[in-house]
Amino acid sequence: MFYLKEGTGCKVKTKWEIDKRARRLADESFFINIQDQLMMELPIRKALGEENPLDDYYAPRIRMGGLKALAITVGGNDTCTCNLTDHVAIGALNLIDMIHQEVEKSNTFRICETAQDLEDCYKNEKIGLIFTSEGGRMLEALPDEDDMSLVRTFYRLGLRQVGVVSPARTRAADGPGD
Repeated sequence: MFYLKEGTGCKVKTKWEIDKRARRLADESFFINIQDQLMMELPIRKALGEENPLDDYYAPRIRMGGLKALAITVGGNDTCTCNLTDHVAIGALNLIDMIHQEVEKSNTFRICETAQDLEDCYKNEKIGLIFTSEGGRMLEALPDEDDMSLVRTFYRLGLRQVGVVSPARTRAADGPGD
């Protein structure tokens, strides 16, 4: 609930009511959730047997919030961002594969790799998905090797944003706890 000061002449709005001005702004703007955790929940929904959770569950909620695109975490430095596996590169690949399969079934979502892709989504009333990583550990080569093959491979698969720092130490940076 949103509680407004008594005597202001404003009515109390429930958490789902949106002011007309705010709705107009959302409709006329291109809002992106730049760090979305959809991929922490989607595998669970799939495991529980949901056939098309992107269109049936997520799309109505995303549209209600006025979002036009999501930057979804498809990997990172720990198991919760990599499909619950310690093999973070494999977990990230599993999530990328899963979202590609789901988008192929979807009438609403599109994977975006360029600004033009995002503009096309907006024009066609689709919801754009941008692949991101919370930390660079999934991009690391074998120990003691300078190898950029995982960076290039994940880029080819659509990864467009990497938060180099996360809670864990990587070759790229120390996390806040280190």
